Amino acid sequence: DIFEILCLLAFFSVWGALARLGLSSLEGYPGAAVQPLVWAQFVGCVVMGALAELKDFFVVADGRNLQLFVGLSTGFCGSFTTFSSWMSTTFLAMANAQPSYDRPRGYSVLGLIDGITLTLAFSLTGLKFGREVGVFVRHLWTKSLYGFNLVSGRRTVPTMKVLAVGLGAGCWIGVLLMCIFIKKWRGNALFAATFGPMGTFLRWYLSRKLNPLNPRFPIGTFAANIFGTIVIGCLMIGQQRVYQRADPTACQVLQGLMDGFCGCLTTISTFVLELVTLERRNAWTYGSVSVVCGVVCMCLTAGVDHWRFRAHEVVRC
Repeated sequence: DIFEILCLLAFFSVWGALARLGLSSLEGYPGAAVQPLVWAQFVGCVVMGALAELKDFFVVADGRNLQLFVGLSTGFCGSFTTFSSWMSTTFLAMANAQPSYDRPRGYSVLGLIDGITLTLAFSLTGLKFGREVGVFVRHLWTKSLYGFNLVSGRRTVPTMKVLAVGLGAGCWIGVLLMCIFIKKWRGNALFAATFGPMGTFLRWYLSRKLNPLNPRFPIGTFAANIFGTIVIGCLMIGQQRVYQRADPTACQVLQGLMDGFCGCLTTISTFVLELVTLERRNAWTYGSVSVVCGVVCMCLTAGVDHWRFRAHEVVRC
């Protein structure tokens, strides 16, 4: 079962990372009203909300096949949304570095507030909308007739296992081969898809081991989000250095680590779902500590490089 989950996580995390990059690129047109990443957070939370209401459809009489639910929720939704990239874009807005404008410092404070509140508002709205969609679908479908147990019962569980292994391993190997032979797609998508499953594995492991330790504060999700934020801040510094040395391959690898490993290691969809399921006082504590620690980590990594040494440049590898 663990091996099947890992294969499903690898498969869905590859597609989640690619979907995030594709939607962000599509929404990154000149003059966009909001940051492109906001829409990826919104759509990912919509899917997560629907899955939360449809979880019973993935359970058969013997309790099997929850692996598919873990792959969709932790793998796809967790990789579609990202906490570390949210913190990095919020930092760039606060630091007046994407791009730089001649403005009073007070507007940088507004940039910080806007970056935090807009993403949280879109994500919470998306989760609520997704749950409403899930409730609607659940009323249309009856578990005995149209639920997933119809196609994933006892007789088809071995088939699902073989399919999971084939999809997961085959998809990851295919991405690795494309990285070797198709150079022009490396920086845009392939490196991110290659490193993405490793971040998803680590997030799933941390959540599995640490979240049960304190039901009032999901330590595993918090650790994954903050660790990924620290890593992406350090990678942003490294990317500035290799970009100055005109090393495009190294720059693309670092971009892939930021979009893939850090993007899939950290998640907004699970974070928002935990916020709405915790008691109100615990939710405020968990959300506030996560956001404050994320902003502080960005300031102590990329912020030191930006404010002390030179202005940060948004690198396009």
